[in-house]
Amino acid sequence: MLQEDEQPYFSYSEMRKSDNRRLEIPGFYRIIEENVSASIFIRYNKMDLEKAKARLWVPNWEIDFGHLNNPYLFAWQAFMDMFHLRQGEFDELVPLGSKIIFVYDDRSDSKHIINAWADYVGSKSAAVQDRFPETPLFLNEKEFVPLQAADFCAGWVRSCFEKSNPYSVLKELSYEQLEPSREVPMLCLELSHEQIFESIISITRNIVGRNAIIYDMDTLLMVGSLPSYQNQAGKVK
Repeated sequence: MLQEDEQPYFSYSEMRKSDNRRLEIPGFYRIIEENVSASIFIRYNKMDLEKAKARLWVPNWEIDFGHLNNPYLFAWQAFMDMFHLRQGEFDELVPLGSKIIFVYDDRSDSKHIINAWADYVGSKSAAVQDRFPETPLFLNEKEFVPLQAADFCAGWVRSCFEKSNPYSVLKELSYEQLEPSREVPMLCLELSHEQIFESIISITRNIVGRNAIIYDMDTLLMVGSLPSYQNQAGKVK
């Protein structure tokens, strides 16, 4: 697909709309093969996020999770956390201690990432903070081609997981249909319901403060870092 200035522009959703446009996918993937070091993505079930939020109860509080009610922004924060927790799995591609520049497309919810960036980075250790820029970059995907590659990888992964046969996913994720000339390393950061729940507990604690009591309504147990005067084995009565 060509833009008004005749520059080629790849959009995965647009390419899937017709057989003619789908014919352009292998050619674009050749460019990705030549220039992309690896593909890293995060996957979770949006229902697990809603269930995790519903599991918590804080007496006399109505919790507003703000921008984290947006499943994409929750995925952003979870990805940032897991990227550093699991970096040892891909340190050959991103050496430990190297500075990382995060580039996002300038979509409408970018302002939430900008607003949360300083607080997020400030909550990390000094070693992790040194690897972040002061602010991320937000660029137009039509002008910054690597974002089009990210769009392709995200679209391909999503379409694979949406298929009815989950056993075919891993084979399809390897881009075998495109007859790749080399393997582009791929790492899936997958969140279980319990991992999401642990994250929601931590977020809730930051909202309500250290002295509030948080209950898991599935077990009726208090969870999170509890005030020193509370018995951690206590139940809702």
